[in-house]
Amino acid sequence: IEDALDMQPQRERFQVSVQNDAAPFVTERTPLETVLRNLISNAFKHHDRESGSLKIHVSHADRFCLFAITDDGPGIPSASHERVFRMFQTLADTAGTGIGLALSKRLVESHGGRIEIDSADGVRGTTFRVFWPRFQWRSSNE
Repeated sequence: IEDALDMQPQRERFQVSVQNDAAPFVTERTPLETVLRNLISNAFKHHDRESGSLKIHVSHADRFCLFAITDDGPGIPSASHERVFRMFQTLADTAGTGIGLALSKRLVESHGGRIEIDSADGVRGTTFRVFWPRFQWRSSNE
């Protein structure tokens, strides 16, 4: 998380908090860091105010490590929740390539996890939940 935050230029008037309630676990560093970097970057890039907050909470959820990345930005309309995970899809009024969330979803799922969006229409803020396996798994072909 620290490396993902360090790589992201942070906006001056943003409060960033990290709460880690999870025990260390072994995983591939680059895919997880890529996912976290994309979610953190999006929280800053798509925020519509000069100041804001970003909260990252890490905990255990059964056999997963749960990363909850919450911002207080404009939110994502429920009609767009699936679309933002498609390659080259962005919300109409935002800049970007539309690759970050699609890549993040593929990375999470290819490692046996899942990613969810929690953002309600008309309510500020979005939470992305990444369920990343705490234990490495192998396919039957390995």
